[in-house]
Amino acid sequence: MLFSNLLSVRLHNYLFYTSNAVFWSCGWGALAVGIWLYTQKNVYSVLAPTSYSAMSAAGLCVSIGAMILIISFIGCASVWLRSKCLMISFFCFVSLLFLIQCMTGIMGFMYEDVVRERAKMALRLTINATYNSDNSRAILLWETWNKMQIDLKCCGVDSYADWFFFPRWKGRRFVPDSCCLPSKFNATMPNSMLNCGKIAHSFTLWHPRGCAEPFTDWLLQHLRIVRVIALLFGFIELIVLASSLRLLCNLHQKETWRRHSSIVCGPSDRKKGSTARNDGSLLAFEVETE
Repeated sequence: MLFSNLLSVRLHNYLFYTSNAVFWSCGWGALAVGIWLYTQKNVYSVLAPTSYSAMSAAGLCVSIGAMILIISFIGCASVWLRSKCLMISFFCFVSLLFLIQCMTGIMGFMYEDVVRERAKMALRLTINATYNSDNSRAILLWETWNKMQIDLKCCGVDSYADWFFFPRWKGRRFVPDSCCLPSKFNATMPNSMLNCGKIAHSFTLWHPRGCAEPFTDWLLQHLRIVRVIALLFGFIELIVLASSLRLLCNLHQKETWRRHSSIVCGPSDRKKGSTARNDGSLLAFEVETE
């Protein structure tokens, strides 16, 4: 009985240490993903609504990673110090983080259509803010629009017709050269696409689809990355919660037994009382933790 209880306590301790180590590693993983999103996936962020840009996804990953590192440290400290207060704090923090991740994931699925609509509105605002060549932000928007249209093979918001109302050539059916289809021009000639967007009645030379759908798909990729991370972390957090709850019960059981033995036996007889008891689970916990 004593051996089986001792083995059970040790297994729970090992499970907690292992799950908390994985939890801690996930914190570093979230930080790495956040930095990767910030440095590699922010090319069109200037066109995106602030709440849904790659910057926001990167900030969310970095915040989650930092929280996990702090919480996992509290968990290790609670076991090292055998502190019931720290273990309760650890359990509450992990539970709160789990609930936040669940709510974020559910809201992400529910409001995907809202994200698409707001992304389209943001594109309409930025396409009309690129005409002022003396403004550094307008220049950045213009360059980003051109890059997006080349990379995503699109033109305008809904179609190339959105550029017809561009203030720089208002009333004339022109589009940026980035809207032109490379397959329609001679790639061996370096300037074959120069001013291709200003050729009269050249609609067949331009990308037919707008950028709203491919841009929103690009934008939602970052939110999906966050959702996958939240799902993975949620599974690990459930294991951490189960193991920490077991250790918390052991700490509470040990504390209750010590308080009871000090009242019944007195301080001088506590150790002798512990070895004389027939309760194998308490004795096992004493052997394991002290």
